[in-house]
Amino acid sequence: LQAADATTTATTTGATTTTKRVGAAKPPRPIEAMEYGAPCACRPLQGYGGNCKVVRQGLAMEWAKARDAERHADDMLAQNEDHWHTLHEELNLQLQVMTTAKGVYSEQLASSVSKLNLGQEQQQQKEDERRELQVQHDKQMAKCQETVERILRSDMCALMSVRSAILAESKDMPASSVVDCEVSDWSPQECSKSCDDNCGGQSQDAQNCGGVQLLTRAILTQSTNGRKCPALERRRRCNQVRCPVDCLLSEWSHFSACSKDCDSGVQGRSRSVLRKPKYGGLVCNVIQEERPCNTHACDRDCTLGPWTAWSPCSNACGTGTQESSREVLLPIRGRGVCPTRNSRERVEHRKCNAQPCEADSTCASQQDLVIIVDASGTSDDKAFGVLKGWLKEMVSRYRAKHWNEEALRIGIIFCGNGEVLDDGSIQAPKVIRPLKMLSDNGAIKSEVLPLIDELKPVPGFSNLAQGMSAARRLFQQGGRGAAQSAVLVVTTGAPAFLRDV
Repeated sequence: LQAADATTTATTTGATTTTKRVGAAKPPRPIEAMEYGAPCACRPLQGYGGNCKVVRQGLAMEWAKARDAERHADDMLAQNEDHWHTLHEELNLQLQVMTTAKGVYSEQLASSVSKLNLGQEQQQQKEDERRELQVQHDKQMAKCQETVERILRSDMCALMSVRSAILAESKDMPASSVVDCEVSDWSPQECSKSCDDNCGGQSQDAQNCGGVQLLTRAILTQSTNGRKCPALERRRRCNQVRCPVDCLLSEWSHFSACSKDCDSGVQGRSRSVLRKPKYGGLVCNVIQEERPCNTHACDRDCTLGPWTAWSPCSNACGTGTQESSREVLLPIRGRGVCPTRNSRERVEHRKCNAQPCEADSTCASQQDLVIIVDASGTSDDKAFGVLKGWLKEMVSRYRAKHWNEEALRIGIIFCGNGEVLDDGSIQAPKVIRPLKMLSDNGAIKSEVLPLIDELKPVPGFSNLAQGMSAARRLFQQGGRGAAQSAVLVVTTGAPAFLRDV
């Protein structure tokens, strides 16, 4: 174990940061070996007077590193768990969408199979009816053909033969003077109705349904002493069918939510069949539609916010720096990239207050200052005295009043007394002075500097994280909204529990 250098560092919240080396502690000498199983106690060593603070500080630092690693592992575990929950919700949402779509498609498939079976049964029934009607038609046509043949070849031919024989023996009317009437084939006119919903039954009205069609024919040869012309017009029933009913569909529904947030999802919409087609009406169009959505890639770079206002200058003189930064508004997704916090795309710096500092410069700005003194790395009063001397010199350069207006409020917190309590928590630091107003410029010398003189090293490890929490409480209790808030950390050892700071 090696003691840390006695240094002073300053950490600020929106204010000036100062770093200064004030001394170094002596490196520890080797500790004599202890027998196995002996109590953990330090033997008096030359130059240390039995002071085990160096050893305790080293062990505390190792414990703090292990605790920081544990906190980091817990944070990574929580982050991975959040990512898993997000992915799990997305997959569940996609599964629900697919399950719903599967149910709809299954219902449609069952309905289509049912309609197909019904259609096949009706088709078979109609086919049987057609065959039966075809047989009856063939029989009736055979009878009609036989009757026509009999009339034409037997009756008509016999009559024509008799008439020809008579005319051949007649002296008053030769055969050449007899001409029979000849007419054209029937010509159908347009039916009076295209359909009739009364058709389809077995009643008399159903048989007399439909429209009426006029059939006409023309005389080709006028009759002369021969057979007279038959009727040139006749009417018959037509379009004895029910009127077709077209399919009627509802309006389209709104498109459903996209099945995926990125990388090409699907969303659909549907409509219902309000009326099925009948009697040869128009069939139904599609009742479901799908379209692609969120076709952009899942990989997305982060989106940065606008640049912040420039921070206060780090130094009042002697050239300081100001900082402006950009925060992440929209995080990355997938394999997207994002600039690191310290990259030029997110942080800019510029110089400020380039005027040289004078030897007796003082600070009269409106500031709420909390000083955190961490003496965990100091093993003797001499090294700690160097720290206090520098701190008193720095504080004495502040002005409590400026042009009769309040300038400075100062609070002091003393750390380095860290130890693990029975409940597992860390010992809280001591608040030496709350953040409050100073009566005049002389109050710094009369009120603040004596408090610094009274500070003494105490056994314990660094509890700087708890000191930062105490500083936050001081700002809440005595801070001013219009004043600059600053935290000055003066430490003689390395800070512990970095995850908590």
